Amino acid sequence: MLRVDKALFSNVVTAVQRTANLPGGAVRNLPGGASLEGMKGVESFSAEVADAKKEFELGRVHNSLARIRQIEMQFNSIAGRWNAQAGGILASARQGKQAVPAQKLNEVKNAQAKMRQLTAPATKSFRDLITALEHAVASRNDAEEASDQASEQRTSSTDLVSTSAIASGSPTGPAVSNEKPLDDEEESVASRSFDSEPRKEVPDLAVLGKFAEKYRFGPKLEVKISESRKRHISPKLEEGRFYFVQGMQPPTVVRVREIRSSAVLVYDALHGNETLLDSFRLRTLIGRGIWLLTPSRIGA
Repeated sequence: MLRVDKALFSNVVTAVQRTANLPGGAVRNLPGGASLEGMKGVESFSAEVADAKKEFELGRVHNSLARIRQIEMQFNSIAGRWNAQAGGILASARQGKQAVPAQKLNEVKNAQAKMRQLTAPATKSFRDLITALEHAVASRNDAEEASDQASEQRTSSTDLVSTSAIASGSPTGPAVSNEKPLDDEEESVASRSFDSEPRKEVPDLAVLGKFAEKYRFGPKLEVKISESRKRHISPKLEEGRFYFVQGMQPPTVVRVREIRSSAVLVYDALHGNETLLDSFRLRTLIGRGIWLLTPSRIGA
C-alpha cells in the first residue's frame, strides 16, 4: 500500500479552520439585520478529520477515505450557503429590491474576495488528501487482485496436473478410456445439474414502497473478474438510474447521481440525502444485494 503523508490531514484542519473567521471582521448592519461572518459549522471538522486519520492509522483506508469525502461534501455545502448569502445581498441591491449603502456593498464584495482566498487552499487540501487516499486504496486493490490472480494460477496449475494425470491413466486418477458412460437417467440428471441456472431470490415488490407503482426488479448486480484480471460490476452502474439496495439499514431505493473514479454518489430516496459509497463499501453492498429497477411495462 502506498504511504500517505499524515501532514495532509493536518493541512485540511488548518485550512478549514481559517474559514471560520472572516479577516477584518464580520460585515454587519446589512438589510434585515443580517450579517456576513465566517463559515459556521466548520468548527467540528477538526474532530471528524482526527477520526478519519485514526481510521487510516488502523489500516482502514477505505473508511478513512469515505469519512474525508463526507467532510468535503459538508464543507462544500457550507461554502455554497455562504456564497449564496453574499451573492443574494449583492443581487438584491442591483435589482433595487433592497437599499444597501455603497460602503456596505463594497464591504460585502471585499468579504467575498477574502473568503475565496480562504476556501481555495481548503479545497486544495481536501483534493490532495483524497487523491493520496484514493491512490492508497487503488494500491491495496491491485495487491488484492494480484493475490487473487496468484491463487487462481496455483489452482489452475493443480487442475492441469490432475487433468494430465487422468488423461494418462496414472495412479492419481482413472484413465479417460476406463470411465463408465452415463446411462440415460444419469445423463438427464447431469444435464439438469449443469445447464440449469440456480434460482435467484428477488425481494418482494412491497419493499419498494411508492416505487412499486412504476418500477419492478431488474437484474441483480454482481462483481465479476474479467479475463484481464480486473474487477467490474455487471450490469454496469449508470448515472440517473434507480437501484434497490438491500444492505443499507433500512433497505432503500437510491438514484445514482455521479460515478467517480473510485466512488459512487447516490441519492437516498428514503432519507432524502446524498451518500458517497467508496469501492469497498459498494462491493460489500453488492454482496448483500443490489438490484437495478426498471420501469414497469404499461398494462403489465
